[in-house]
Amino acid sequence: MITTATRPVLVETGLLLKTLKRLPPVRWGRDAVALAGGEHLTLRRAGDGVEAEVRLPFPAEGFPGAVVPRKPLLELLEGAGGMVELTLEEGWLKVRGRGFSAQIFTYDPEARPVGVSLLTGEANPLFRVQALAFLEAFGEAATLARASSHEKARKVLLEVEAGGVRLVATDGYRLYTFSLEAETPTPGVELLLKPEEALAALKALDPGLSFTFLRPGVNALVVEAFWGRAAFPLAEKDFVPYRKVLPQGEPLGRIRVEARALREALGRALAVAEPKNHGVELQALGEEVRVRALGEDFTPLSEEALPGEGEGGLRVNGRYLLGALEVFGPGKVELALHPHAQGGLVALGREGYRAYITLLKPAQDAGREG
Repeated sequence: MITTATRPVLVETGLLLKTLKRLPPVRWGRDAVALAGGEHLTLRRAGDGVEAEVRLPFPAEGFPGAVVPRKPLLELLEGAGGMVELTLEEGWLKVRGRGFSAQIFTYDPEARPVGVSLLTGEANPLFRVQALAFLEAFGEAATLARASSHEKARKVLLEVEAGGVRLVATDGYRLYTFSLEAETPTPGVELLLKPEEALAALKALDPGLSFTFLRPGVNALVVEAFWGRAAFPLAEKDFVPYRKVLPQGEPLGRIRVEARALREALGRALAVAEPKNHGVELQALGEEVRVRALGEDFTPLSEEALPGEGEGGLRVNGRYLLGALEVFGPGKVELALHPHAQGGLVALGREGYRAYITLLKPAQDAGREG
């Protein structure tokens, strides 16, 4: 136990607070964080299989380290500005800031260690990718995977190929793929990621310019950024055979329309569409695209004409299509109609992103409440 005051560590309050909030949540066990000294002040946290270690750009030479409860430290820093001074003295972490001072009890680090076993061993480099692009793509993939009612689909497939990586997720009605350029020294690898754990690990880090993923000797992944690193366990068992769903050959029809206008029209149609399947119909007629809300028996309940072009028509769950368009972003979108064993697919996408959605048909209970 520290019986005399250590050399104080001066830390910018906002950065410390933001880092504490980003650290992975702990649903089971104590809500503790380890503070370590050295060239930089380092925060470590482990829980629910996720480990994180984040360095802050503040010198901490002579600071011996401590394990403290996270919640009191968060509440103490909330609303404070400027810099805070951290000092260890007689088993307490003393915090002094602009106009306030307080002390927080510390745990015995031997009795209550914050283990980071996945981060301490050797790991082989797997790939390096642009951080923000990967984080955005994985966030969308994780959201879709978590919506699945099938255990086999509640995970994200990561494929490492020559010159790039691909993320694949499905909820049984929709399939998303995201392809990103990457440096891949060891291509030909397929891994299954747990959405919750992987997202918690990624969000714990300040992404900076790039993420480097490494494979330790256990069933886990380590991700490194400039100011920290995190680790999370991988999922087991198989992923759904998604390649069987991908359409082959030319589409039966195409509809081209501005994505923003279509999103707005879908929002209006969904306000009156039958709430079980959220059915909408798109029909290309000359130089316009008709958007209709559908009732339970697929009778039209509303109609709106948008500038567009193409040939053919389709019936689809409007909420699913709206979600895919939100990922698509701005610009003109092409909806391609493909045959499929379940009655048909509509495909859309942009560079690096593809979405496939099953179509509705009168005899099919294809939708869900939501």
